[in-house]
Amino acid sequence: MNMHRRNFLKTTSLGSLALIPVVEFLLESFNTPNNDKNCVLGSLKIEPRRLVDAHIHLFNARYLPLEAIIKPIFLVGLIAGPLANYLYALTDDFGSDEANFITNKNLLKNMESHEIIDWFLYRTRQKLELIARDNKSSDLSQAFQESLLFNSILELEKIKDKESTANKSKFNSDNFRKAFLENYMKSHAINADNNQKKEFEKTYQNTIIWALEKLCQPKINKELQQYLDCDDIPVINFLATMLDDEVKIYQKATSGYGKANLVLQVHYMMDMCASYEKGYTFYPFNPVQTNNMMKLVSQSDGKLLGFTAFNPLNENAMTSFQEGIAAGNIGVKFYPPMGYKPINNLDPVVEERVNNFFSYCQSEKIPIFTHCTPQGFQAKKGYGLNCDPKNWRNVLRKYPNLRICFGHAGGGDPKIRNHNFHGWYSNPRQWLSEDCYARIVVELCQEYEFAYCEVGHLRKIISNKHHERDRFFQNLIDNFNNGKFPLKNKICFGTDWDMIGMINEQNKYYELLVDMFQDSHLRGNIEGFFSQNFINFLSINNFLEKTASDYLSPAGRQYLMSLIE
Repeated sequence: MNMHRRNFLKTTSLGSLALIPVVEFLLESFNTPNNDKNCVLGSLKIEPRRLVDAHIHLFNARYLPLEAIIKPIFLVGLIAGPLANYLYALTDDFGSDEANFITNKNLLKNMESHEIIDWFLYRTRQKLELIARDNKSSDLSQAFQESLLFNSILELEKIKDKESTANKSKFNSDNFRKAFLENYMKSHAINADNNQKKEFEKTYQNTIIWALEKLCQPKINKELQQYLDCDDIPVINFLATMLDDEVKIYQKATSGYGKANLVLQVHYMMDMCASYEKGYTFYPFNPVQTNNMMKLVSQSDGKLLGFTAFNPLNENAMTSFQEGIAAGNIGVKFYPPMGYKPINNLDPVVEERVNNFFSYCQSEKIPIFTHCTPQGFQAKKGYGLNCDPKNWRNVLRKYPNLRICFGHAGGGDPKIRNHNFHGWYSNPRQWLSEDCYARIVVELCQEYEFAYCEVGHLRKIISNKHHERDRFFQNLIDNFNNGKFPLKNKICFGTDWDMIGMINEQNKYYELLVDMFQDSHLRGNIEGFFSQNFINFLSINNFLEKTASDYLSPAGRQYLMSLIE
């Protein structure tokens, strides 16, 4: 609807009443798939009645095995442990109400390296002040010494001193602690001047700058990019966006869709530790990560649902996954770049776990969401190839009633190991290529009743380059109505927020796809794409019948029932 017409309907009550029959007629005409709606509707823009974001994330740095991710990288491997602890210490506690720590993620992702380092220094200072504030009535020296933040700075200073003295370091931890506390007390005295404050800041700032500048080195940044989902945005910027607490992340997640009627979001967990040598996360997967996420689900009263995770490299994989379902998660995420496949795993133990998992999910009708693009987090170089949708052909032959959704729908056109895995940006020749992930995903959705896909994080369709957008649009139209189970009933809206490339892009992504669905080939299924298809995939009835989780409130149950009535 153009702006003049929208304003007229908003501001003219009598005019609105008079126009109701006309508008109802137009909407009814729109919802009739066989009509030529370009002729009927003219310039009237149809918005989806409801929006379901099928793909968001609410975890922060404390859910990632940062030391294990950083350690293999030359030049930063030695500081991986204390650097990881430093980042964990800067991350807000669950439900933290510290207003000073509210971050503008869009600003952070676009900062230059020197600006982002200054931001880290500011956050460090604020966190140190918080430690002091919370321990006014106790021994401040002990409070600092017991804090993860102070100890991570101390360990970084040891390594820095050793590096600068060519391994002839005479660094003394006790002297560092003493100087740190003395300088802090002087800088906070009643008559303290700026010089004393600067002297205290020098106690830790040079060490932090030294460590973070290593991360900013082009070679190190490029290497880390291969393991983290950064969208070619510098790793240090990515890490800065991962320090909010989960409650703030969820609050931001709900506010990014403009005027859309957001009725449901679905978040995904990742069980990563077993995929790395000595993998460790600040929060254990169970129970802490699960409980934190379920608190958010509970507080949403049905507007947020979660998927737990299954990692067959974890010797307790089935138990962990079943605990996640019992806690109140509606489904489970399967993430092959963590070092496993849906079929033909070389380790027979892993293969057996995967088969048992699929068998259980099929019999219990538990939805599986699988990462299906070679890009994103990967435990080792090349593990992104484990996402090849060709692997799923034999899985679905064996488990034809498996309820599965292919995240990213095969992706755009990622280039991995000198291969070009064509996706939704393919031209007609590329679409038919053997390695076109998007085409294979479409075929699986068309062949199997419970196979679905979602289009999160296809960032190039909102870029200034139109040919990727045009190709995505054409491939969508060309395949929309084909097959035994047409794609129009299987493809779903998702964003992959808050991965850094999608920060501040939810509404732009949504609006662009709404514009695409004004086309006469697509618009009859606008409700399916933006909400109903994924609601069908979730099998909410089955979930409500089986779950006894205390995290799902009566109001939440009632709300979810309203989505399927």
